[in-house]
Amino acid sequence: MSKIAVALLMIVPVCTFAWPGPPDEPREMLAQAELLYEAADFGKSVEMLLQADELLQKLPAPLELKASAKMQLALGFMGLNNNDRAKSYFLELYKIDPNFRLDTQNLAPKVIALADEAKAEQNAARCRSIVDEAQNQLQSGNSEAVVKLIASNSSNCPAISSLATKTADLIYKDGMEAFRKSQMTDALKKFRAALSLDPTNEMAGQYADLTQSKIEVTAERSLIAWRRDFSAGDFATAVRDFQELVTVSDSKTLSDIRQEYRQTLSGLADSWKRACSSEDVETMEKLRARANGLIPEPEFGRDILDTMQGCLPTSCIPTESRLAMTRIDKRVDPEFPPAVISHIKNLNVTVRVKARIDVKGNIAITDIQGGDPLLYSGIREAVNQWKFRPTLTELGARCVDTEIPIVIRSSN
Repeated sequence: MSKIAVALLMIVPVCTFAWPGPPDEPREMLAQAELLYEAADFGKSVEMLLQADELLQKLPAPLELKASAKMQLALGFMGLNNNDRAKSYFLELYKIDPNFRLDTQNLAPKVIALADEAKAEQNAARCRSIVDEAQNQLQSGNSEAVVKLIASNSSNCPAISSLATKTADLIYKDGMEAFRKSQMTDALKKFRAALSLDPTNEMAGQYADLTQSKIEVTAERSLIAWRRDFSAGDFATAVRDFQELVTVSDSKTLSDIRQEYRQTLSGLADSWKRACSSEDVETMEKLRARANGLIPEPEFGRDILDTMQGCLPTSCIPTESRLAMTRIDKRVDPEFPPAVISHIKNLNVTVRVKARIDVKGNIAITDIQGGDPLLYSGIREAVNQWKFRPTLTELGARCVDTEIPIVIRSSN
């Protein structure tokens, strides 16, 4: 038995002192410190944790990693029977992560008790800080900031709820100021906010009802004015009516009005397309200006307005041959085989070439009439090489339909 005992005692120092050198990465350091803690080597565990904690404070490390370091340090100092240092790290833990959850099943009751004590102290300190901040905001008249503080902290800091009545009074006064300036929507919002903080504020309740009634009357009056001006085609005045409606009307009314705007805008777009097809530039410009004057909000109906641009008529301009030929840049005379020339000897022949000149000045023959069909092949080959300058109109380059007479004269 004595030999076995000696052997076991010899194994312990080997496991304790054969630890590898300290790693540089905080996550690895925490892992090794945890192993040291489990081996009850609390001193070395704390030594490594202090290094890791210092390193983590200098790095943009995840909150979970920083909280883990604080937790392990608290446990390490409790292992060293230094409860004051342990509590200080529990305080730091709950400062950086107030919602940190302990693994109560694997921790001793004294650890849980010390952690709960530190959490309670940290929460109390945080609550005092929040209440002080809220009071400073109240003194500065910043009621919105106080409302946000109350809403986000009332569950974990009940003391802040004591400021609800004072905050409600301040918001009520702001609402009265807006009411006197006829800023009814803003006034109603403030009266309702005051009521949500202090349901017993009777004046806020009465003025909320009064303001709501005024808004409804204004909305009805503005809607009647908008329908009158819109139906009369006075779109500029209707836009001003609409802008007032936005501040007082409900979402359904505004949605219905916007739909009417879109229907009218679509009708103008259809008329613009018809004017485009008939190349009525003057009407197109008037319709476009009317559509721009119609829109009640920036970017409203942009998808419809975009269809009223870039008119591209599909028809070509009928043009006399004399005018078409003034734009020719390149001309190639036809050539015929000797047999064809002999066939038309001592004759004057006129061949009428119907052609289309596209927007780039290229010509395409659509029909050839008159004269002798024996001439058509040579004429087609020559005319297809002609080049014209594009025909430009107010709507841009246009294709041209024309008929060009080609006279063939032969002599001895």
